[in-house]
Amino acid sequence: MVAVKVCHAQLQRDTSFASMFLDEARLAARIHHPNVVATLDVGEANDALYLVMEYIDGDRLLELLRAAANAGERLPIGVTLRIMIDLLSGLHAAHELTDRDGKPLNIVHRDVSPQNIMVGVDGVSRILDFGVAKAESRISVSHEGVIKGKLSYMAPEQISWQVVSRKGDIFSAGVVLWESLVGRRLFRGETNADTIVQVLHEELVAPSTLVPSIPAKLDEVVLKGLARNPGDRYANAQEFAEALDDCGVPVAKPRDVSASVHKLLGAQVAKRRALVRNLASTPPPPMPGTSADGTPSSNVRVPALTSPPPALDVARDSLDAEIVPGSAPILSRRAIALVGGLIAVAGIVFLVLAFRGAGRSVSTGRSDPSATTTAGATPVGHPSATTPAAPPTLPATGLPAASTIPPGPNGPPSQDSPANAGRPRAPRPGTPRTPTQPQRPGRPRNQPPSEFRVNSI
Repeated sequence: MVAVKVCHAQLQRDTSFASMFLDEARLAARIHHPNVVATLDVGEANDALYLVMEYIDGDRLLELLRAAANAGERLPIGVTLRIMIDLLSGLHAAHELTDRDGKPLNIVHRDVSPQNIMVGVDGVSRILDFGVAKAESRISVSHEGVIKGKLSYMAPEQISWQVVSRKGDIFSAGVVLWESLVGRRLFRGETNADTIVQVLHEELVAPSTLVPSIPAKLDEVVLKGLARNPGDRYANAQEFAEALDDCGVPVAKPRDVSASVHKLLGAQVAKRRALVRNLASTPPPPMPGTSADGTPSSNVRVPALTSPPPALDVARDSLDAEIVPGSAPILSRRAIALVGGLIAVAGIVFLVLAFRGAGRSVSTGRSDPSATTTAGATPVGHPSATTPAAPPTLPATGLPAASTIPPGPNGPPSQDSPANAGRPRAPRPGTPRTPTQPQRPGRPRNQPPSEFRVNSI
């Protein structure tokens, strides 16, 4: 049983979002820790990007807190500490991740919130959704001027457009801890602007001010995690977790967390389990070209099989790779469009040059004063036109005279053939003659160029 995360079609049209979706898979697949939802595969089917993750039997921390608030109670302090220690352990594993050469990837989740914390019925909590995570070597970067994440859980430096490090995730975890202990939101304004002002400037209240049963030592731990100056916070998530473990409050066991999940979310968990059983008992639809029992059908044409997208190889995949599994179709469409455009432009340039050269080669060996002008002469038909001067004498080109060129094998006799000798020439409709140009030095006038060169397109 797995969970499949599919990118919406309207979002996939944005190539930056599609790249971010693939970045999420590549980042998350590198993290192997019991407190991180495992990414199993990533690929593309029917022009849709999908992400395969392990299925967690449980629900989000957000739903757990809502159920407790609806019941008029708060999570037990020990259960809250257990959930937070699991969260911080998963974050620390992501923060400490390195590449094959041991270089830190500097992964930052940037969206730590109750929506992205899964609390399983097994009593283990896991962090998921690294969709807005960022590493220094990620392929795609965020659009300038776009804040990704939830304002109520952002660190002040993230809202202020400063460099976001692991200290930002520690601040967000501190917000989650405060809300889980108190049972209400910490930063929540009437508008986004109000929320930003609260995050940056509102005086922080110790949890024991609202819940007297919280010990003072736990207040100190929470407020240090919420320090607005990153240098005043914990050095890393592991240090934050150790401080929670040593605050003097017994930390609950996983079985205690499981009991809270069943107590507060028992109906929702049972309903979801029934849905999963129904899905598991329903046979999947037959594949194209097969009958209901899975055997090949003789009256159905089986489409040609193509090689499936390669599965994500966690051991070999790296952030500095140029090809991402599942992204080939997007890159192929770009390449095809670019090559097609270059071929079309090159073809147009070639045809223009070829027709220009063909028009020049026909005029050798004959004089047509009405169709040529000297350099600087007024065109025929102009009100101030005068009798044009005779065209300049062209040097011999080594080609036979036009009157001796035999007619083409696939067309009527040319005007220069003996059969048309003495007849007046009829101008070609729609194709005005071009003025005779002086010979370009270095190449005979009527000799076609041996090379076309396109400097830029």
